[in-house]
Amino acid sequence: MCPYCRTNAPLVYRGLRATCAACGAPRVIFSGTSLTHAGKPSSVGASVVHAFGWVTLLAGLFIALIVGLFFSLFSTTTGLIFGGTLAAFSIIVALLLRSGGKKLEEDSKEAQLARRKQALFALAQNRGGVLQASEAAAALDLSVEEADGFLTDMAKQRPDVVGVDIGEQGEVFYTFASLGPAGGMMWGAARVWTTPGRVRVEVPEPSRARVSPEASSAPSARPIREAEVIDAEFEAIEENDRARKQRRS
Repeated sequence: MCPYCRTNAPLVYRGLRATCAACGAPRVIFSGTSLTHAGKPSSVGASVVHAFGWVTLLAGLFIALIVGLFFSLFSTTTGLIFGGTLAAFSIIVALLLRSGGKKLEEDSKEAQLARRKQALFALAQNRGGVLQASEAAAALDLSVEEADGFLTDMAKQRPDVVGVDIGEQGEVFYTFASLGPAGGMMWGAARVWTTPGRVRVEVPEPSRARVSPEASSAPSARPIREAEVIDAEFEAIEENDRARKQRRS
């Protein structure tokens, strides 16, 4: 967790310098998950496996051809059997390596996607639940077009999580419902949308309660009722005193 913005944002590496993807504050290297290197090991492994698969296929077919030609000098059938067996074995190994390379590529994309989503949610939490493509691009180290496409895909896949709002000047805002006022994680009661040259603030209207005339007049009526009770008590005391005086007389 970032000690500055208190979000679970991944790290962005620029050379040997690590910064928070949400607030841009400097962070200690290896103190969190990396957005820059997310999926890179799997991607490199996939490239190596693909290259090794092609080498295995070409080398295996070449060896199968040489062996087949050699044994065909003695018997054509023997040459076809040995050459065909080696060629089939090379093709099977190459297909297995290709399948493993695709699996590594999928793992790389999933890891990169997970880190980008983690960075976006942390950035949205830091910005009050509202983002623009330019802000996401700076955090994810992508172009504005790539960031806009990524946010649009998230809005299409999970419309209950990411929404799209259009500003007064046609600007596009991506809203995160769980990080807005309804989710209880927004900083402050106002919702601030920043645009170049202006700020748009949406403040929730205060709740209004209707008060009946009886309820509104209740505080003022209380002293009157209390005075009536006190007068009645004094009258009862005076009547008792009169009755006692009459008995004595």
